[in-house]
Order: sequence, then structure tokens, then C-alpha cells
Amino acid sequence: MTLLLVRWRYLRMISKNDTIADNVWAIVVTFNRKELLLKCLQAIREQTLAVDKILIMDNASTDRTPEALLENGIINELPPLVLNEPWEKEFITKPNGNGNVVKLFYIRMHKNTGGSGGFHQGIKIAYENGAKRMWLMDDDGLPEKNCLAELIKISCKWIDYIAPNLFNEKGESHFKGLLATTKNDVISFKGGPFNGIIISRDIVKQIGYPMKNFFLWGDEYEYTNRIYEAGFVMITVKDAKFFHKSTKVDYKTCKRGFFIGRNSIYRSRLFKGVFMRKSLFKIDMYYAVFMAFWRFFFCGNISQSIQVFKGCLHGFFDDLTEHQKECCWWGVEQS
Repeated sequence: MTLLLVRWRYLRMISKNDTIADNVWAIVVTFNRKELLLKCLQAIREQTLAVDKILIMDNASTDRTPEALLENGIINELPPLVLNEPWEKEFITKPNGNGNVVKLFYIRMHKNTGGSGGFHQGIKIAYENGAKRMWLMDDDGLPEKNCLAELIKISCKWIDYIAPNLFNEKGESHFKGLLATTKNDVISFKGGPFNGIIISRDIVKQIGYPMKNFFLWGDEYEYTNRIYEAGFVMITVKDAKFFHKSTKVDYKTCKRGFFIGRNSIYRSRLFKGVFMRKSLFKIDMYYAVFMAFWRFFFCGNISQSIQVFKGCLHGFFDDLTEHQKECCWWGVEQS
């Protein structure tokens, strides 16, 4: 049924003269990775189909991210050194290869709100300013030049969630197993949440924003679970290529034990049992927490094993209030 609905995409195919997507906002969340951010922004600006606006959510980076943006001509004014509230400024980017000028919103947060806080605020700003679709990514994502064009080809009133084909640094698809089983150009799959996915205004209107108090770890899956549970069609497009390096947790140095424990347990309590049995989802989350605890322990990172346990207690009691305290104490950084 899903693939039949996707056939409607041909009613919305982009004409040869179209070079700007209709009110699509690219939302990029960044923290202390200015080099990666610059590459990501360049990849967005080089799209064969230009976005309508770019929104940069800078989570109070301390690596001179504003200065890097200024030096590269992306912004022409620096935010104040001391902020007590978010600083917002609109800029006009230089013309891209197609000659299109794109508006850019730079939001400099007064504190680090984590990946979840960044996407919460970014989606909120785009939605309140009338964005029809939001293209979400971290600063280490690199869309291929025709990525947005391929995604928008599928766009129609029936499809509210569109994901690209996600590739690692070796050029291997993360979904090659799924794609090998079909000859279709799309599959019914959520793809890589917050890795180049496009969500519609209708999704935000119905389910709201990502949970900002997650800070990090699992917030993207909690949000996509809500999207699925609300009944929205989720599609991954084979020819829309988006590059994102594989991530592997180093349990010897990782400082995210509290968030792994808390957010996993909290997610198990939120889950409504739509796409799998609630009991199985809980077992899956409990197993993930159990394995994280022992991996920290056997790597000698005993303090983080304790933090996993502490996080579980907060998750059981629906307490999401200590994320800032934990970040300050353990030096956690968003990525």
C-alpha cells in the first residue's frame, strides 16, 4: 500500500526549470565541530535543488564557530561574546552554483542544549516561520549534490517523512541488506533519523517537537517512534545519497552513561506498542542498558557504569531534570 501511494510522486515531479525547493528549510545542529559544519553547509549550498532557507543551531560552541562562519563569508556579523538568551540573526548567502541566493538564520544559543534541544528549537523556529518541510541533519552530515532533488521527487501530500539512503565513510550503504531485497527506488523504512530526513509541517502540527530534555542519546528515535505511532508514511529513497560516518561508542572514554540509562528506560515507558509489542520493546531497551552497563564495567570505566544505573532510576521515575547538571559534571559534549 505504501509503495502504491508513492506512485503519486510523479504528480509532483520537479520540472527542468525548478532550482529552488518550495519552502524547505535545512536545519543543522552543531557543537564544537566548525570544520565539519563548514563542509556540511557547503554541501547544502551546492545542491542542484536549493533549499529555501538554512537554519544553523549553534549550541554555544567554544571552538570559535562564529568566527569560522564570519571568515568564510557565511555570516557578516558576530554574536555578542556574552549571551543570556539565544541570539538570532538572518543573513543572505552568496549565490550557489545555480545562481540562487539562500537566506540563512544563525541561532547562537546561550548554553549547550544538546542535540535534542537543538533540533527542538530549530524545528520550532522553522515551523513558526511557516516552513512546509524541514530537512534535518547534524553538522557531520554530507548530502550528495542531488540528494534534496531526489527526496523532493517523492514529495506529495501522502508522504510526510522522507529519508535518504545513508552511506558511511567507505561509501557503503547502511541499508544495503534492505535495499538488496527490492528493485524499487523506495522502501518503506525510517532510514537514519536526523540524518538528512525531511519531515512535513503536518508532522510537527500533530506530534510536536523532539523532547529537548533528552539532551542527547535516543532523542531521534523517540521522535521517529512518535511519527510512526501517529500513522505517518515513512519512506527511504534509494537514489538520495547522504554520507554520515559510522559511529562506535568507545566505552573506555565515553561520558554518556547517565543518558544511555535514563533515556532508554524513559523511552520504554513512553512506547505505545504500535510497530512492535510493548513488552518486546521494553526488553530491547532493558537489554541495551544492561549491555551498556557491563561494557563500561569491563572497559574499566566504573564511574559510567554507576551513571548508567543512576540514569535508569531517573528514567523509571520520569525525571528528565538533571541533564544539565550531568553534562557539567561529566563534561559531556553533544555530537
